[in-house]
Amino acid sequence: MSDAYTFSTVDGKTYSRQLFGFESVACAFAEEDLFFYSGLCTVQLPTSLSLDKLLPAVRASWIRLRHLSPTVAVTTSRLPDKSWVYTYTVPESQNAVDAWAQDTVFGYEEELTITERQTFLSPRIWRPSSGHYSLEMHVGPVNKAEGRWVFGIYGPHVNADGRSAMLLLEQLLLYFREDLVSVAPVLKWGTECKRLTATAVVLTGKFDNCMAAAAASPSAAPPAPPAGFIPFLPPPVYDPTLKGTSASRLLVFDQVKTQKIRELCKCHGRTMTQLIDSVVAVAHVETLLREAKASSEERYNTVVGLYETATNWLMPLTFKDQRRSLPGHSTLQSPNGTALFAVDGYTLMLDMDRIRKAVAFDKATGAFARDAGTAFWDGVVANYLDAWGQQKYDLTSFITRWAGFHAGLDTFSAQQMYVSAVATSSIGDVEGLGVMRDLKPAPGKLAVHDLMHSVDGNMPITLAVYWQYDGKFNVHFHSGRSFHSDREMDILARTFESWIDALTA
Repeated sequence: MSDAYTFSTVDGKTYSRQLFGFESVACAFAEEDLFFYSGLCTVQLPTSLSLDKLLPAVRASWIRLRHLSPTVAVTTSRLPDKSWVYTYTVPESQNAVDAWAQDTVFGYEEELTITERQTFLSPRIWRPSSGHYSLEMHVGPVNKAEGRWVFGIYGPHVNADGRSAMLLLEQLLLYFREDLVSVAPVLKWGTECKRLTATAVVLTGKFDNCMAAAAASPSAAPPAPPAGFIPFLPPPVYDPTLKGTSASRLLVFDQVKTQKIRELCKCHGRTMTQLIDSVVAVAHVETLLREAKASSEERYNTVVGLYETATNWLMPLTFKDQRRSLPGHSTLQSPNGTALFAVDGYTLMLDMDRIRKAVAFDKATGAFARDAGTAFWDGVVANYLDAWGQQKYDLTSFITRWAGFHAGLDTFSAQQMYVSAVATSSIGDVEGLGVMRDLKPAPGKLAVHDLMHSVDGNMPITLAVYWQYDGKFNVHFHSGRSFHSDREMDILARTFESWIDALTA
């Protein structure tokens, strides 16, 4: 079975494989204009350069990156049976690979900050079924005179995840640093094809046995929700006057505050992910109540009524990186490459009673009497740990979940994401993962000063992506522009930040 999901060729020139599981679902979302990923970084150059001087070196580095990780240059297409296919074509000449770089590297003259660049890119959407290259590189200035630029990986959230994008950007910038001062090496095309990797679950080495066992004794249907189950999912509000794709707020906590947050986690014996996801839950509930109160009496009554009766707060998706669990394929430098999309996905539910005790909302006054002590730590966080502990994280479970995603393709609907919920993704401590260590801010050197991750689409679900870099903790809240006003995004950012302030006081 794994052969279909492993690259193969009949002529030594064109390689292809089918996509599986979460990959296929990600393509289906992108086909509906949802879940386009951007991984951005602000780069300080040693000297100022014009775009005309910069782009040739970027293209040369992008070509070298393709040789190291050829999956960056695949195209996607869709078969009549709704299955998805990657296709890779070996360049027959330098002109061919130069043409690919011309088609996939984009440079801009307008000066924009990293957050402005993310908003600028977010309307850029294409259908995976169109045969478009799956990834692009975008470069634009923050301040030309100071030599500060934003570099970004962009494409449907299927051929790059948060951690692989950081690996790709790091390697591209290391190449770029060389290519600014020397001639790029001559590359032998065709030799890169050994690094065209199978789908992540095949790389576990357990895929065929796991799928055969599942076919021999089919698992029982997923358990039905408990009797009386009521999720806290207020109906989304669509406002056609709000134009654009992404509504975004980036919070950056300085090194002092970040250290306080880490010490807080250590004091309570919890990880950053356990703390932050729990804060996201209470902040999200508070935000919906605050926004409803500022909206209309009808909306307020709807949200408050659901707040009072809901049994569970729902997180439709949260993620775990599985790349380091792939034997022989755990890094970009692995001799046979690594999968650029290697995330596991789960659904989590928290007890609304625990959240109600922590936010302590008074319907009559619309005020909150938060309990950032016992109700939060022993209630919400403990409940989060219980919910997380109900999942299995071994490779067999990883394969099983992806198989479940794949089986659901026939009934896929983008409406699954049209809910007033939050999905979270913890990229982690970037330097702690061994990434960007040689590119940390330093005077007179090419350096990465900040990072940004986004998964965009004009949908009501909110994404909370967070990471630490250069000693600073970042949280990026973003969602569909037509479903979230500036006021609501401001409320969410302020509410989250005030919870962090209360916890670290």
